[in-house]
Amino acid sequence: MENTQTIPLDLMLSQSVKNEIKDAVEMFMKGLMWKTGKEIEYDLHIGSVDIATELFYDDTTKFEIVLMHVSRYYKHIDIDKIFEHIRTREIVEIRQMLWLLLSRFTTWSLARIGQNTGKFDHATVLHGKKAMGNLISQYQQYSVDYNALWGRIDESIKAKTSRELEAANHTL
Repeated sequence: MENTQTIPLDLMLSQSVKNEIKDAVEMFMKGLMWKTGKEIEYDLHIGSVDIATELFYDDTTKFEIVLMHVSRYYKHIDIDKIFEHIRTREIVEIRQMLWLLLSRFTTWSLARIGQNTGKFDHATVLHGKKAMGNLISQYQQYSVDYNALWGRIDESIKAKTSRELEAANHTL
């Protein structure tokens, strides 16, 4: 049996390397904010879950996590119906919630969000996001649903990132 020892990433890196990584991450995050037009909070601590989430997870993975939580939260609805052009109020509102969450958790354009959720155009996605935003600000139940989903999705992404960082540290 091989005897392995975990060495924290911070102990392995010299201060100059840490500074170079921090500078690179800061430049990357500024570029990401400029590209997406979104304000992103980040911590420049090496190994930070928030930075790791942005660096290690592509938008497809985040899409899958968001979709999984939306389908679990609204378990009484067949998730495939959200991707169809069904116009019943319940389906439309769940689809709008999905679009709003995808726009918050991914860097995808509205057109790409629409294409990946049933071939909707960017204007439909934009209208849906605004409509759901209005419902959230006007009605408590929509706000409760949004906050519950947000918390679950954010927790899943961070937990998955933490597990992968832990696994990466064990292999060093």
